Amino acid sequence: MYVLGVSGDPTGKGTVEQLTTMIIESSKADKSEIISLSTLDIKPCKGCFGCVRDNRCKTEDDWAKIEDKVKEAEVLVLGVPTYYGAAFNINALTHTFLERWFALRHNGIKLKLKKVVLAVVSAVGQEEAAITGLKNFFQTYHGIQAVEVITAKGKIPCLVCGDGETCPISLAVQIYGPEVKITDDLLPTLDKQPEVKEKIQKLW
Repeated sequence: MYVLGVSGDPTGKGTVEQLTTMIIESSKADKSEIISLSTLDIKPCKGCFGCVRDNRCKTEDDWAKIEDKVKEAEVLVLGVPTYYGAAFNINALTHTFLERWFALRHNGIKLKLKKVVLAVVSAVGQEEAAITGLKNFFQTYHGIQAVEVITAKGKIPCLVCGDGETCPISLAVQIYGPEVKITDDLLPTLDKQPEVKEKIQKLW
């Protein structure tokens, strides 16, 4: 079984990346690897229809480095940040990656995927909108009915930006009060979420 992990973590070192790695390492697959989208230059779909005849996107960028891996994977673990979660559901890096799947739909879906595992991280409970949209994407547009979900709590940006204690629109102040002092105790790391590890162990 080939398990492919794709992390949309823009820093390549945040909770999304860590969660994606944890899930991949728990799979005990014959073959597995993780792709960090933060290291690639993948542009949005141009809607040019150049992919219709051969299912190959004609935009010249790093999609060409991972296209065959997406086609060959039997399980996809997709790490998804929910930046601006209430408005956009998923971050632009992940969205752009998924747009390019348009090239894989012509003349029959060109995928071997049997299952998708969504590793969704939200700081303020906006994961449901992202999950609904992603399930629709995989099930409706790509015929993958087996979609499982692992969620975890991430850090609100105001806890790590440096101005969270004083900014007039700080979400940290809204949540913890005007006298908030940002310390490591407020950061929701995966180590503090043992229920996440328990869910991962039940995946495979």
